[in-house]
Amino acid sequence: MSAADAANTADGAAPPPGIAARLRAALEREGRGRHGVQLALAVVLAYAASSALRLPESFWAVMSALIVVRPTSGATFSAGWLRLGGTLLGTLGGLAAVWLHHHGASGPAITLAVVSALAFASALLPMFASAPIASLIILSSGAIAGHTALEVAELRGIEVGLGVLVGIAVSLVLRGAGATARFEAEAALLLRRYAAALRIAAAGAPPGAEADNTTRTHLRALAALSLGADTEARVLRRRAASAPFDPERHRKLARLLARVQQDCALLVRAYAVTSDPQGMAVAVALECVADSWSQRRRIDARALDALGTADPLATGALRFLVDDLKLLARAGNARLAGA
Repeated sequence: MSAADAANTADGAAPPPGIAARLRAALEREGRGRHGVQLALAVVLAYAASSALRLPESFWAVMSALIVVRPTSGATFSAGWLRLGGTLLGTLGGLAAVWLHHHGASGPAITLAVVSALAFASALLPMFASAPIASLIILSSGAIAGHTALEVAELRGIEVGLGVLVGIAVSLVLRGAGATARFEAEAALLLRRYAAALRIAAAGAPPGAEADNTTRTHLRALAALSLGADTEARVLRRRAASAPFDPERHRKLARLLARVQQDCALLVRAYAVTSDPQGMAVAVALECVADSWSQRRRIDARALDALGTADPLATGALRFLVDDLKLLARAGNARLAGA
């Protein structure tokens, strides 16, 4: 035991957690263990696939797989398709430059011209963001035993593309806690935070600034997850059975959750002034909708019509909240119908 740990124990404070405990907590937090498995599996499979194809520099495939694999499958799909597009353009540009080098063109001048042009293109079109890097990978190739410089350049392009495909395949196989699942969990968490704030306000306590800041942080996280969830749904063609496919479904839901937060913020201020016990009933309604999302069960949106208030300050905000909660309940029910 270190001197600091001994001092903490002597003062009656609990000693800090050990390395094993901290590692276990990190693995359990936000799907990090699952993401670690994804990365490790992508490394092994990318190397194995490259070796099976007898490609001479297998670690380029490994590098591409590591760059592409993200914590959620939706983010991986986005990164993968972008890197594939950038790799294709960068590989073509790099191969053209290597061919010109092979036929006597000035090395530095051609390299700078190609990379500069691709860097300009990457600023115009996000799909080509990785094109300058891919071209540098190709241009840095040299002759190795049994292969000319031009052949090595071509093989590197194949290896980079192979790594991207392996990364996407790993995310498809291990998508159990993908972007959609994390989006739904974050949405339920936000609804419960809104409910907790209403309970505090109904008891006559003022709203806390720290809680508002935390809620805004969660809303930003939800907005980021919505992008990956929409990508995941588009790739996997997930949709509600009763509605046509909506490519922006999760982004719209994230905006709806932000609107619910605004409705609740108005109610929190009103209930904190009047200590209206109706706030408890509204909190229960929010928790019911949150449970329907997290436990994947249906909820009767018409039951929300029973909410009412005697407080004129809260009447308008409550009406807006009920309408928004109905939309959330119907979206949750439609998701179950399409599952």
